[in-house]
Amino acid sequence: MKTKLLILTALIMGTLSSFSQSYDWYNSGAATSIIDIASGGEFGVGFVSGQTNPVNTGIYTETTASKLTRYGSGGANSALAKNGNTLRFTTFEEVIDASKVENGSVDPLIVKIKVYVSDFANVPNTNVKMHLRKNNNASNQVTVQATLTDSADWVEYTFDYSTSTHVGTLEDEYNTLVLTFEGAKPEQDFEYFLDDIKANVNISTPEVTYYTWYNSGASTSVIDLASGGEFGVGFVSGQNNPAKTGIYTENTASKLTRYGSGGANAADAKNGTTLRFTTFGGSVLGANVKNGSSDPLIIKLKMYVGDFDNVPGTLISAILRKNNSQTNQITSTATLTDSADWVEYTFNFYNSSGTVLADEDEYNTLVMTFSGTKPVADFDYYLDDIVANMNIGISLSVDDNNIENHDLKLFPNPVSNTLYLNKETVSAEIYNFLGKKLMSFKGLRKQFDVSVFPEGVYILKTNFENGSSKYLRFIKK
Repeated sequence: MKTKLLILTALIMGTLSSFSQSYDWYNSGAATSIIDIASGGEFGVGFVSGQTNPVNTGIYTETTASKLTRYGSGGANSALAKNGNTLRFTTFEEVIDASKVENGSVDPLIVKIKVYVSDFANVPNTNVKMHLRKNNNASNQVTVQATLTDSADWVEYTFDYSTSTHVGTLEDEYNTLVLTFEGAKPEQDFEYFLDDIKANVNISTPEVTYYTWYNSGASTSVIDLASGGEFGVGFVSGQNNPAKTGIYTENTASKLTRYGSGGANAADAKNGTTLRFTTFGGSVLGANVKNGSSDPLIIKLKMYVGDFDNVPGTLISAILRKNNSQTNQITSTATLTDSADWVEYTFNFYNSSGTVLADEDEYNTLVMTFSGTKPVADFDYYLDDIVANMNIGISLSVDDNNIENHDLKLFPNPVSNTLYLNKETVSAEIYNFLGKKLMSFKGLRKQFDVSVFPEGVYILKTNFENGSSKYLRFIKK
């Protein structure tokens, strides 16, 4: 009897401690965060990461935290009644299948977040809600609510989705986390400090294959530097790498010189601030880079700045355009880091700012801009090794629906609900363009339900009785 009691106690304790295996979803100071804060106006102007933690004792002792400012009647954008009350986090893949977050689930999602409120008496409402959404669709979400605690220290709040209200069908997959602090505009400015979002579900960072888009020493680059005057006279490739250590050890790199008052073309205040790259043929990526895409374009660039004190502006923008049209573009930004070595910068177009373009748009121009006016004295940016997760040597034409076998056809393409093949497969898988397997099909079949997928470009891998496999590309509309 005593042995059975010990076993029962262990089972109960194991159930209660199911969150003990927790995963870091967001931390402003952690490079390993696996969700990104969206860059939309949904936050107002109030959210800034990496701020000084005003109370680094107790349950949260990190030196920095993220800060969400609520603006009162005299604050920034004060006309917006709820300015700064909402934060949206997005993942590169689904968070968890709906069968695990519906009411009564035996394996619920549990999310925890640490919050410190600087002026609790000014909180317009103490409700804080965590919404789990599919593609940020408010009509297809599960919600859990907590009540803010009046405390002089950090407090951890738990959102347990086993008791949530579930809207939508069971096959829905959620990839957006929305945190809302309820209530109207406060009477005066005050701040929420928040950080360290954890959950009992591991959204592993997907394996991403990066393709070289530009390298000054590589003949295999698939984008070419345009020859327009947009660069000024300052860009030269194949220069000696001044810092051959760390993440970039090639002997040569491209150099972009910024000219000061005595330099070449000194009359041009921003000479050398812009670089334009164009593809040899076809698009960079179709409409998949618009907001809410399931297959975002990610561009990475390595850079070394030898004289950081002379940098007139620290913002870098990666701008993706159709035929170099400034009215038809989307933008992602990064901030230069003061470093004695090369630094890699990431431009994620998952939730980029700029125009949301039509589905048929294809982007073939990449423009890099370095903000700021003319520097006081001449200095150089060294840059190279531009890579992206999309191989722009691949055509995304809907007519090219057969990659490897002219006898194998799929239709319709684009597709809304059901894909059909003209030959029977023994099994099949669907992958996104990041190479992540999304769905598997077993048994003989010639049709595939793809209605659950967001708009985008996908690959269908078909397997046949003779052991061969064929790949076909399709567009979900």
